[in-house]
Amino acid sequence: MRETMRHVGRVAGLWAIVLVCSALPFRSLTAQSCTQGLFANKCIPGGGSKTTDCHLEWLVPSMLLPESPKFTASGFPKNKYVCYEGDPRCDLDPDLSNKSCTFPVRLCINNQDPRFAGKCAPSSLNAFEVKKPKATSIDPADVANLAALETAASAGFGLTVMRQNTPTTAGSSNATANLCSAPVPVVVPLKLRRTGNILPGKRALRVIARSSGGLLDPDSLVLQCFPSTCGDGVIQADHETCDDGNRTNGDGCDQGCQIELPTPTPTPTTTPSPQATPTPTETATPTFTVTDTPTRTPTVTKTFTPTRTDTPTQTPTPTHTPTRTDTPTKTMTPTRTATPTSTPTSTNTPTRTSTPTRTFTPTHTFTPTATFTPTPPPEIYLDSPDHGVFTTASTATVTGHVVNPVPGQVVKINGTTVCSGPCTNFSLNVPLDAGAIFNPVLAELTVPATGFKARDRRVIIRGQSVADGAFSINALGMRINDSGFDKLEPVIQGLLPLDLAQLLPPGMLITDDNICVVSVFGACVGGIDKVYVCNPPGSGCAPGDQPSISGFSVNIDSQSGYVQLDLTLYNVRLRLWIVGFGAIPDCGLRVTSNSALIRSNQTLAPGSPDPSYLDVNQQGDVQVFFSNFDATIQGGFTCDVLDFLAPLFVDLEQTARDQLVNYLRDPDGSGPQDSLIADAVETALANLSIAGAIGGALGVQLDAPFNFVSPDNQGITFGVNARIMSTDKPPYTPDFTASLHVPEAFPSYGTTTPVQNLPYHMAISLGTSAMNQLLKALTEEGILNIDITQIDLGSGPVQITSDLLALFLPEFGNLPSGTQLRIRIEPTIAPVLTGNLGPNPGDLAELKVAHLKISILSLDNSTLYLSGAVDARAGLQLVYVAATNSISFVISSINPSDVTTVLLQNAIGVNENGLQSLVPQLVQQFLPLLAGGLGSLPLPSLLGLQPVGVELSRLGQVITIFLNFQ
Repeated sequence: MRETMRHVGRVAGLWAIVLVCSALPFRSLTAQSCTQGLFANKCIPGGGSKTTDCHLEWLVPSMLLPESPKFTASGFPKNKYVCYEGDPRCDLDPDLSNKSCTFPVRLCINNQDPRFAGKCAPSSLNAFEVKKPKATSIDPADVANLAALETAASAGFGLTVMRQNTPTTAGSSNATANLCSAPVPVVVPLKLRRTGNILPGKRALRVIARSSGGLLDPDSLVLQCFPSTCGDGVIQADHETCDDGNRTNGDGCDQGCQIELPTPTPTPTTTPSPQATPTPTETATPTFTVTDTPTRTPTVTKTFTPTRTDTPTQTPTPTHTPTRTDTPTKTMTPTRTATPTSTPTSTNTPTRTSTPTRTFTPTHTFTPTATFTPTPPPEIYLDSPDHGVFTTASTATVTGHVVNPVPGQVVKINGTTVCSGPCTNFSLNVPLDAGAIFNPVLAELTVPATGFKARDRRVIIRGQSVADGAFSINALGMRINDSGFDKLEPVIQGLLPLDLAQLLPPGMLITDDNICVVSVFGACVGGIDKVYVCNPPGSGCAPGDQPSISGFSVNIDSQSGYVQLDLTLYNVRLRLWIVGFGAIPDCGLRVTSNSALIRSNQTLAPGSPDPSYLDVNQQGDVQVFFSNFDATIQGGFTCDVLDFLAPLFVDLEQTARDQLVNYLRDPDGSGPQDSLIADAVETALANLSIAGAIGGALGVQLDAPFNFVSPDNQGITFGVNARIMSTDKPPYTPDFTASLHVPEAFPSYGTTTPVQNLPYHMAISLGTSAMNQLLKALTEEGILNIDITQIDLGSGPVQITSDLLALFLPEFGNLPSGTQLRIRIEPTIAPVLTGNLGPNPGDLAELKVAHLKISILSLDNSTLYLSGAVDARAGLQLVYVAATNSISFVISSINPSDVTTVLLQNAIGVNENGLQSLVPQLVQQFLPLLAGGLGSLPLPSLLGLQPVGVELSRLGQVITIFLNFQ
């Protein structure tokens, strides 16, 4: 698990394989980029915003399975690839015994991708950061994959490589369009259980590319490796085309159980000369028949397996001598000759004469040496409740048992004696403190007469919980003020699919009322049968007569309970055709207006059935206002009479207004159908989400559907549910069933920030429950699984040795001087935010860590000297980094009094009080890694607009980021 350098070296070798494979025409695809359309383009956008997804995309190009990738119904490939170990179509590594798949993955940048036409415009990239695998991971495959991806970005593209917002490899911008890297070998190990079972392995990749203009494109890819089923003699139709019971290439069915094309095999040339040589082998058989018999007799030495018989067991030392004579037994292969085989059988009979070796059986008389086995020490175990269990009860019944009880023992739970003497079972009802959240239970067994001590410890979490995979309700909040919509209006305008020729229906009737224009003695002798819009050109309409506008603008004004949307069309031009009857001929009618204002009231609500999107519904009818409306009859002298008489009978402006109102009406009110304007706005707001950018930046799966939308006279508030889950759980990390839920009031937003009273455009609130889901997911991904071999005591990092630790814990001075040690940190419970302010000025939240296991081991992990559980309390701060336009998480200074250590295993007899001087320094060094694992949070763009920070503060109980759009 920790053979990092071996894996890094292995990946370096795989790079050579990749280079060779990429040169073979039958192994690689034709030249591909990301310039094809839906269902044909195999580039994976990776889940970011459609306005930035073209900047970087994934492509798994060579040795692809024919059916890969799978496409969604919308025509985009899914971001998940599957390979069976050893399948040469997708596994670069030819080794069939390494229990892993090596995927060839390309990175493609600056893509002129037609799937994002009009939404994403590639420019140039200047920076690249790998968020997953994490730089803090100690998993060998993660370390190798991180190095491979960063090398592709730096050496391949020449970009600056970042880690936690800090450049690690300097580079420059790259504006080359449609550029794809060489295949990057990404290793995905299978999961090996202690039982010997082999399970599928998975690795999630997440990267962030930054454009020269400051736009961020987060992209994710999931690769899954399955154990091979090839060689079991059964064809698995979903991924095998043959199975001949082996994994040998060249026999018609290759190592991945794919049918091989037949290749001509050279006819073997018979060379009988070597076959005459076996005759001398007969002479070899007699030479070994003598020496063979003594090698058999020592087999009786198996009766000496009770090595506990101390020194008397040295008497059978003669058994060592015959073992050396075993080496000639390899020459026994000549037993193919039938005649000499009878001679060895007769020589084997003397083995029965070797029965005197059984005279050593008296060594069994030493079996009483078992009485020298020391009496096993007593052990204490807690049985219930489970470690890390959540409860809202004020008390809990703790039970446990003792193994190997002894007279004089005393058992205590949290300092309360529960039994004295050789008891085996115990229980106690303990109070639980809701304010503390973490309630440790320490069971301690002591034998006062000898000073012996044994312990077991568990932690009960007093508080509400959110089950793994469940949503925290209204755990995220978003606010857009009217000033923010003023900035967003041009963007929404660009996203509205508005074309007047498409807006008006074909053959739209202005009127068909059969209006009489000329009458004689009460009888109608001429009139207007109907008037329709020339769209598309028809009878009397020329090809250039389609409706047109020179442009339009959008104005959004939030009101209590709805949004007023003003859509203004400029320089409206309509060509109408009048169908006359009787004395009135057919004539053209040119209608113009300097502007047409279409005003509607729209309500916003979470979409159904998918609340990840907004549902826009129109309230009532639109209002239409024309400016400088003009209608001119065209058609010569015969139509002039109509130009003079028609206004007496027809109000064309009102008629046109009425027809637009009718056409733009919501067809079913509050039903599932939308008006044309509501549907256009809904399309424009389809990318209004905070999930993609935040989840991609943090390296977790974030689902953030809307829970409510509340417009008021100053802006719109969005309540967002949150579900945050880990994307990749290494086998050595814990798997939690729930996270801490902290009830808190949803923030109430104003037009200015709460501390500095600054105006802002947008605010994003991070509820405590959402943050706890995030901490749970990151802990499952290994953020706190750390091995430390160096420690900084104030003058720079130094190697951890027995001499160094003896300065704090003198008992380590009993080890050989210079003994190199490691300190291993393993979480057993996810850290939590409590909802309170932290202990230091500037802290936005209080962070608590419980039962963090710390072990001190030999450098090779063979000896455990010490282990204990650490509880700690710290403060969490958020800092805006203007240079990268991101938010960084910072753990503030930790007070030693906020760190508690409990010894659990103490092989060298360390004084527990001495740990209090060492552990706070360790905590001060590794706990900030938690903040580093949270990484930097790029400010999420909204509909393509990039915000900048205004203020970071608490709004009520909730951490809130206030932003302005540039």
